[in-house]
Formats: sequence, C-alpha cells, structure tokens
Amino acid sequence: NTEVRISYDTQRTRLHAKAYYFERDTGFSTAYIGSSNLSKAALSEGTEWNMKVSEYTSFDIIQKFRYTFDTYWNMSEFVTFDGTDVEDVKRLSRALSSEGYTPTTEARFFDLKAFTYQQEILDALQIEREVHGSYKNLVVAATGTGKTMVAAFDFKQFYKLNPNARLLFLAHRKEILEQSIASFRGVLRDANFGELWVGGFTPSINDHVFASIQTLNSSGNYKGLNVDHFDYIVLDETHHGAADSYQRITNYFKPMILLGLTATPERMDGKSILADFNDRIAYEIRLAQAIEQNLLCPFHYFGVTDTTSINDVKWQGGRYVTSDLSVTYIADHARNRAILNAVDKYVSDMSTVKGIGFCVDQNHAKHMADVFNKAGIPCESLDANSSREQRSTIQKRLKSGEIKFVFVVDLYNEGVDLPFVNTVLFLRPTESATVFIQQLGRGLRLAEGKEVLTVLDFIGQAHKEYDYRMKFQKLVGRTNHSINDEIEHGFSSVPRNCFIQLERYAKEYVLRNIKEGMTNTRKLKQMVLAFRTDSGLDLTVGNFLNHYGLDAQELYKYATLTELTTDGFVVDNESILSRANNFKLVFSRLCKIDDIGLLKFLITYLAAPKADVTEVEKRKVLMLYYSLFNSEPPSTLHAAFMNMKQYSSDLYSEMIELLKHNLEMAKHIPVNLTIAEHVSLELHANYTTNQVLVALGDSTTEKLMPFREGVKFIKSLHLDVFFITLNKSEKHFKESTLYEDYAINEYLFHWQSQSRTSIDSPTGQRYVNQRSNGSRVMLFVREAKSDQYGMTEAYTCLGFADYVKHSGSAPISIEYRLKEKMPIGVLRQSNKFVDMG
Repeated sequence: NTEVRISYDTQRTRLHAKAYYFERDTGFSTAYIGSSNLSKAALSEGTEWNMKVSEYTSFDIIQKFRYTFDTYWNMSEFVTFDGTDVEDVKRLSRALSSEGYTPTTEARFFDLKAFTYQQEILDALQIEREVHGSYKNLVVAATGTGKTMVAAFDFKQFYKLNPNARLLFLAHRKEILEQSIASFRGVLRDANFGELWVGGFTPSINDHVFASIQTLNSSGNYKGLNVDHFDYIVLDETHHGAADSYQRITNYFKPMILLGLTATPERMDGKSILADFNDRIAYEIRLAQAIEQNLLCPFHYFGVTDTTSINDVKWQGGRYVTSDLSVTYIADHARNRAILNAVDKYVSDMSTVKGIGFCVDQNHAKHMADVFNKAGIPCESLDANSSREQRSTIQKRLKSGEIKFVFVVDLYNEGVDLPFVNTVLFLRPTESATVFIQQLGRGLRLAEGKEVLTVLDFIGQAHKEYDYRMKFQKLVGRTNHSINDEIEHGFSSVPRNCFIQLERYAKEYVLRNIKEGMTNTRKLKQMVLAFRTDSGLDLTVGNFLNHYGLDAQELYKYATLTELTTDGFVVDNESILSRANNFKLVFSRLCKIDDIGLLKFLITYLAAPKADVTEVEKRKVLMLYYSLFNSEPPSTLHAAFMNMKQYSSDLYSEMIELLKHNLEMAKHIPVNLTIAEHVSLELHANYTTNQVLVALGDSTTEKLMPFREGVKFIKSLHLDVFFITLNKSEKHFKESTLYEDYAINEYLFHWQSQSRTSIDSPTGQRYVNQRSNGSRVMLFVREAKSDQYGMTEAYTCLGFADYVKHSGSAPISIEYRLKEKMPIGVLRQSNKFVDMG
C-alpha cells in the first residue's frame, strides 16, 4: 500500500530532507521533521535530531510542508517505482551503478533529458525561428551551465526532421571539442557520431565535424566544401567571433541554422558579435539565475579596500595601460601586506584553500607568488608562455593541496574545468564584463564537498570611465531595486545562499563611481546626441535601445525619445495627448504589450487609422486606448487616433516605433484562445486588467469598468477570470488577501479564493461544481504588483483551467489543471517552495 517515486538525476537532485507526515481529518495532523532515515535504528535506537510539529499549534509549517511535498510529488522528474517491474528495477540499477554503487563494465547510453532551464532555452530557440524567422541564434549562459548540452538537444530535434543534416561544431581548443563530441554522442545515443578536426585528427568524411578554428584557418581546406555543405553550425565561446579567424569561416558557410554559445554578450575586442546573429540574443541565463537554479555554487564576495592610488595610471582605449598598472602595484609594499591580511581575515581555513589570483601581467603574477611564498603560503604563477606540461603539473598540485594559490594572467578565463577552486582573488581592476564573469566562473563550478566560493576583490579609487556598476549587476542579477540601493542597504537581492560585503572605503569608492556614471535624463540626452555618430543608424526606439543595450522601460523611466530630442517639448493643446500629463508613464504602459496578433494589427492600423473596423478590431484599438488613458474616449476611437496623428505626430510616430520594438522582443508562440466570438487573446501573452476586460467585452468605449477584486465573473461568457499576484506583500495587500497561490507543476495550479467566499455561497458552488455547471475558468498570473522600475506589472495569460479538487471554506483552496503547459519562466516564478530548475 506504499507508492514510491524516484528521481534518476544523480547529478543535480539531492533531496536529502527527511520528514514523516500523519494526516488527520480532525485538524490535528502531525509531522516529524529531522535527520532520521526510515529504519528501526534511526527511528528508535539511533541518536537523531527530529522535531514534532502539530497542525493545531504550527499550521503555517504544516501547510508549507504539504505544499512542498505536493510540488515534489507532482514533478515529472520524480517517477513512480514498481519493484515488481523488470524495467523499473533495471533503471534503478543503472542509476546506482553510474554513482559507483556497483561495478559495471557495460557501456550504456542513458535517455538524456534536458533540465528545466535547458528546455527553457530550447523553447526560446523555437520561438526565435518560428515567430521571428531568425535562424542565427545567440545563447548567453554562464560558464558551467551546460551550453554544449543545449546545442546537442537542439541539434537532436533538427536531426529528427533532417536525418541527412551535416553539422560543424567550432571551438578554439581541443579540450572543448573533445568534451563537446562526447556530449553530442550521449544525447544522440550514438558512440560513432562525429569526428575531430584538430591536433592531427582529420575527418574521413565531412558530415559531423568538431573542428578547431585554428586548424581550419591554417589548412584552408574548408574552402573545398560548398558554402551550404553544413546545415547546422555551432560556434562555441562566441565572444571570440569578432576575431578575423572566426569571421572568415562563418562568412564563408551559409547554414540553415547558426547557433552561437557564449558566457556573456559583451565582446572582448570591442567589435560586435550581435551582427552575426541578426542583432538578437535568443536567450540569456545570467550568473544570478544559474546560482538560483543550483547550476553553480554560491559565492561569498568581500570588497576589500585597496588604498593604492591608481588615479595617475594612464587610461587608454577604455582600460588601464598594463605596464603602468603593474609597476604601480609591484612598487607598493603596503598593498602586499594588505592583501595577505585580507586573505587571513576572510579565508576561514587556509588548509582547504585552492585558489586563483588574477593579476595584471607576468611580472605582477610572479611578484604575487613571491609575496605569498615568503609569507609561508605555497604558490605558483602561470602565464601564456607557460608550457602545457607546466600548466598540467601546477593544476594537479593545486588540486591536491600541495600549493594554495596559482597567480595567473589571461589564463583560466575560459574552457578549463577547475571545479575544485574555492577561492578567487581579483588583484587588479577588471575593465571587461566578459573577463570578470569568466574569471569569477572559474570558481563557481559545483564540486563534491564545496559549499561556497570565497571572492576577495580589491577595490580602489578608479578612473572616472571605469564602471563598477557592471560587476555588481552581474553579481546581483535581476532586482526591483537600483544597484545604488542594493549597495546602500546591504545587497538584499543577492542569489540564494550568496553574500556580498563591502568594506567602508571600498563602498564609498563604488558609490562615487556609480553616481558619476549613472543613467539619468542628462546621460540619456548625451546618448541621443551621440547616437548617429556612435552607430551610423537612424534614431528609432528599437535602434537606440538595441545599440545601448537598454530595456525599453529603462528609457521610459526618465523620458520619451521625443522629449529627449526636443528642448522644451510641449504637446499641442489641441491634441488628445494633452490629457496625459506624464508621457513617460504612458509609454511605460505600452512597453507591456506583447500580444503578437495585437501588435501586428495596431502597427498597421496606426499607419492609417480608419473608422470602418470589425468588432474584434475595435476591441484591439480600445485595448491600446485604455493603455494610454484611464478614461473613456471623448468621441470615436477613429477620431481620437486621428487627433493624435495630427497634433502629436512625433509622439505618435514614437508610439508606432515602440510597438514595433515590442513585436521584435515578443517571447511566445502566438496561439489564439477560443473563448467567444469577437474575443482575441493569446496564450502566454501579457496583459493589463484593462486590456483583458476590453478583449472580453466587459469594458467598452462607453464604460471603462472599475476593477479591484482580483476575480471577475463575466456572466455573458459564463467565465471566471482570476488575476493572480504571486508575491504578495502586506505593503500592497491586506492580510485577508494574502492568498496561497502557487504552481504545483507545469500543469497544476493551487489557487485560493477571496477570504469571504464560503463553500456554500453561489460563487463557491460555481467554483467547485465547474465540471457539471459548464462554467469556465481563465488564469492570469504575475510575479509581483510592481516591476523593477516601479511600474504596475502585467499578467501572463495561462489560458483555461479545469477544477481538480478543493478543500476548506472562506477561503476555498482549489487545485486547477491547465489546458496548456505553463511557460517554464512562469513556473519558476510561481513555485517558491522548491527549485524548479
């Protein structure tokens, strides 16, 4: 009478929690949470730590326990195990043997499945190709997140549809190519797949080639192949792509798909890599996100005050002159003592240290090794001139603990797997975001027994053009607070289990630097003035945002482009837009529109507004109008938009440009929901409440319906619409509205009714009798009430949901099953109890 579910993922899943729950209908359910395994010794004789929790006295703990268990139980990763089923027993045996529990010499290929975060990338690639017609795709993912596996899974899908497809995988090092061909063979379950073209290896046939860029360039043999010979090309570590050696090959071949993989979109040599990928990033998983998903280990970052003055060090070409910086550091003996003191202060156990110190140049690296060796800390130094044998020997000595640090220059930035590294020293200012992330990434690989990476970054007074903000943006990731606020208030938004601390003067140096370089209206005006010279492009919303790497709402937090380009801009009093006192606020609301069908229609309509429109089209125009204004139109919709076009032509044109930019940035495959005649809503698009109510016919040109409840029953459609805010706070919600709403898995969603809705009320009966009364339910969800720019967040449409079961009354807890799988990004936001990958 026992059901067991097992996760066979031996690499990432480490569900070590032990708890026992005894459910009682009386309200006195009990749980034991602690260290005991399910064995007689553990439960009765062993010395264990357990806590007994009662539902009666600790309802919140029991409730969270149930929610967490339900989530794990319903995850697709956990599979029901039947001890009488031969295949189940074999699968468990294989998983155990792969962990070394039993000896085996049999070569096997497992059914490899993409992790949740990898599937999210694969979905994004599908959207790029199907929605935007872009087959040159760039994936940005932090070092250690399995970018090569993503390429292998993506090629597997392509290979199914094109069984004769030829593959070229390009990288700049033999080790990367060897690891990559092994990954492809595992995913494709083919031990003979692919051939190397590097270091003396030459392919016998040119069907599936894993080649070094240097080898292809030196031989020039690729020119004997047709330009369309390869159907699918992977370019690894794409930030090298601006180098001539890469460009020669990528410019020669014309594949059906070009997939670029990189840890950062910022290039190393100042040239753009986006031009080779239709000026688009298909998907980006940054450092903070990777740590949150347990793909990389957490870090403890200490910003140590560096008193060495480098104000007089020459700054040239966007960076310090290396020779001058090195001389300054080497000559400062007080700095050496400060570095040793910081290591002693922040490194808890020197006996376990396996560290890398990143230096200015070869002389600086040798100098730091001498300093540490004289202090009794065994170290070595390496640089680009070190032999391969020397590098290998020193790496082994570091891993064994024989030496504690290796001081390097332009080594270990990428492509070298050093998971045992647990300490990183930044002994020089890092001007490049690329280099900073790569060097930090050397210590972020997961390893047995490694709990955290210790980072010591020596921070001094920097040149005014040096940008401290970029590194803290990388460390913190997405946050609803400015980087200034994060620094001022102790970094409240760091990834899970991470920590950032700045010493007093280091903090002052950073804040002063960021203040001088902060984005604001003045800086935006400077960017607008320099845009045509910098880019050579026409000034449009899309061109401006893409060139400077800005989010649309980052621009409209301060001003519209029209206001930035026109001194003393004032809208004509005859314009209906004069009703909007705050244009940047109006345009910020437009940034939320991503319904692809709606955007395409509005772009066409605004080019030439017309009075003769269908009911569906009328509602689409009204959705735009109520995005601009919070009151009914003074006359007809046609007249309103003709008025804007006539009296506010600059803002009107900018509105069209913004909608075009939104269309280019849309991240879902358009699927129209079948709701009713004249209703047009797309699955997984984002909407405001006003837009949804217009689309459903509840709000009209005559009446904008007020809405505050979070639930809406539209009687004419026999439809309940739930607007769900996942992360509620007492600041924005009353205690009675802090409902328990969360995803259980990609299909199941737990929703809680309003606190006054009882099971016996007409509304409660309609909810729980959905199967028999024919009513319908639609779910719209958002992560929080406001976004990082302080604007009201839009809701993602999850589509229709069917009643599964319920419990309780006033409020009623209901479990729904979605008709369509929710997007992985929404799933991750919607479940805070477990890591959804």
